[in-house]
Amino acid sequence: MDPMAFIVASTAIVGGLGISGLAIVLGIRHDWRKRELEHLERMRAFELGRTLPQDQPWLSPAKIGAALAVVVPIGSFFSAYAANEAAGYHEDPWLAACSVGVVAVICGSVLIALSSKKDPAPTAAISKPAVEEDAYDVVSSRG
Repeated sequence: MDPMAFIVASTAIVGGLGISGLAIVLGIRHDWRKRELEHLERMRAFELGRTLPQDQPWLSPAKIGAALAVVVPIGSFFSAYAANEAAGYHEDPWLAACSVGVVAVICGSVLIALSSKKDPAPTAAISKPAVEEDAYDVVSSRG
């Protein structure tokens, strides 16, 4: 192998590793700064008595109600179909599937309606109770 080609290849490998190492270090510093700013934002929102949008739960009651209203009827009708395939046609599984489906849709709709009501406005940050300035003045009470 030609010594010049070896030097060029070695320089390219070392340079590539150096550039990728620099990118890794800068990425770590960026993530650290991003976490620091998110922390400051959360603390400021906490001081003001507010919540951030990402603090809300992912699985809200409205999503649970929608899943209940959609998934349960589908599952009940699939179960009725599977029962008819296994044992022949009977009316009872279909009546049960219809009953379960209707109840699930009603319950899911009620849950969605109840969860869509807006909560009252967030209260202001809790402040210290008003106390007289001399109420806890221990030094002057000794005389």
